[in-house]
Amino acid sequence: MWAYYVRSAGMVLVGALFLYLLLQCRFRQALILGGGAVLVALPWSLRNSAIGDEGSYFRQLISVNPYFPEQGTVDLAGMVERVQFNAGAYLSRILPEIFWPSATQTENGALVSAAVGALVLCAAFVCIRRRQHLLLPLYAGLYLAMLLMWPSQWTDARFLVPLTPVLIFLVVLGTAALLGRFPQLRLAGTVLAGALLAGVLALNMGALNRLAQVGEGDYPPAWRNYHAAGQWLKANT
Repeated sequence: MWAYYVRSAGMVLVGALFLYLLLQCRFRQALILGGGAVLVALPWSLRNSAIGDEGSYFRQLISVNPYFPEQGTVDLAGMVERVQFNAGAYLSRILPEIFWPSATQTENGALVSAAVGALVLCAAFVCIRRRQHLLLPLYAGLYLAMLLMWPSQWTDARFLVPLTPVLIFLVVLGTAALLGRFPQLRLAGTVLAGALLAGVLALNMGALNRLAQVGEGDYPPAWRNYHAAGQWLKANT
């Protein structure tokens, strides 16, 4: 619930834990969690109702355009179109940028997304079959569903960053599960993983150097003005 108060999207974590407890048949704990979450969220909900806040995440989620709330709420056809757009953007550009930035400079972005997706699905299957680490694929699934339904005006890599550590773990778990099915490939798989890691580091050195150069430079004028305005407010309010 602390995550919820930082960002309402943190409710995904609570929802994933609630589903996890239900799947474990721990109904009493699920009820306690659900009731506790409602009680903790109640003050903020009452505050929003009292001031007539129109900026809640749920209202933004169902808006046609959160920048123009007067356009109303999205219908089923609009939601399907939004999901298709977001899926294309995340799979073709954003996911490869996070896992292998240099791939976005070539035509390998789709290949990276396909490999990551296949390994994540393999890991999810292993988690369900072994009934281990179930919370992670549940959280990933709910978070990805939220991203796909999120307004397309806000499709961006920063929304995928909180999920990246979980995806990396699932990729490793899926890779280990596949290699475990073929013992004769374990040595080759280890060599391949080492070569892949070295390749990723080498190929992304250019991106790291560009980031370092940005950090050494000055902010653009608009951002300098923004910072100066904040300093003025701090000194005069």
